[in-house]
Amino acid sequence: MAAPYLRLRNISKRYGRTTVVDGVDLDAAPSRFVCVLGPSGCGKTTLLRLIAGFETADGGTIHQNGRDVTVLPPEARDYGIVFQSYALFPNRTVAANIGFGLEATGVAKATRASRVSELLTLVGLTEHAAKYPNQISGGQQQRVALARALALSPGLLLLDEPLSALDANVRAHLRTELQSLQRRIGVTALMVTHDREEAFSVADQVVIMNEGRIEQTGSPEDVYQHPVNLFVARLLGGCNALPVDVIGDTMAVAQGLKLQTAGVTINGIARSHACIRPGAVLVGQEADGTPNCFTARVAAITFLGDIVRLLLQPGDSPQAVIEAEVLRSRLNRIPQPGETLSFALPPRQLMFLGGA
Repeated sequence: MAAPYLRLRNISKRYGRTTVVDGVDLDAAPSRFVCVLGPSGCGKTTLLRLIAGFETADGGTIHQNGRDVTVLPPEARDYGIVFQSYALFPNRTVAANIGFGLEATGVAKATRASRVSELLTLVGLTEHAAKYPNQISGGQQQRVALARALALSPGLLLLDEPLSALDANVRAHLRTELQSLQRRIGVTALMVTHDREEAFSVADQVVIMNEGRIEQTGSPEDVYQHPVNLFVARLLGGCNALPVDVIGDTMAVAQGLKLQTAGVTINGIARSHACIRPGAVLVGQEADGTPNCFTARVAAITFLGDIVRLLLQPGDSPQAVIEAEVLRSRLNRIPQPGETLSFALPPRQLMFLGGA
């Protein structure tokens, strides 16, 4: 395997008595798209600022392409950055904004014009070259900021929640464009975001942060299918989490529900919750006759177009509430509140996870 393009070892940052980044180790392979995902205040933006040199680490090392950049100022590091606010110059045209870094570093005018033209084509803004930022849309401004970050052909592209200011439809479209552009250029990219869908749609590697530490890292599929704890499971989507009362060989009791597992001995493993994704819960005829089948009263229904979300109160465990998400096409009809129906928690979909 290729050596990491970006390597962080035991990186820490404190503000007074508060530790914001706490002993972070992270490797980013060349030409990969890495997304650091976590809730507000988890330390992900501070981590990006440490990589950029806007902040100085209190401990640890940062290596980029084999070079120790831990204490180098931002201008001595090899990266381009796109900020959440885009930070475009309002008095410069689109073309002038893109060429700003080239101009500041003394690139010849003819070379600069050629590179700006190339980037305008790359991000699809050739016809807007002479416009000012306030004359183009938010999505187009984001493309200008991206082109400006790429103008000097950096080895690393840093993105600080670059799509969060856009509406949902534009955001979804630009996610696809961003991923495609990164693949074509081959630049190593690191983006911080609090949006799970955004991270999953572009990343080769997802890094989950919580309270300054990395909880888990892996491919989007791996971290979703195999979360290491309840925090990760909940961050990455809906999750029914039933506190475990008793656990033994291939069986568990969670909030009064006696559950078969998938045949793997789980006795002695310190897991505090039996977890299952709402989309993995079987409902109605699909549940009948399957393992871990129970009856429940429908407490509430939410219609979400192709998906129907049901809140179920099991008869065997009145204190539990199970959320199920079912494709509308799999239901003969939509159940009504107060009805009783069958549901099942398939053993192979159960996860036994620790954490609060």
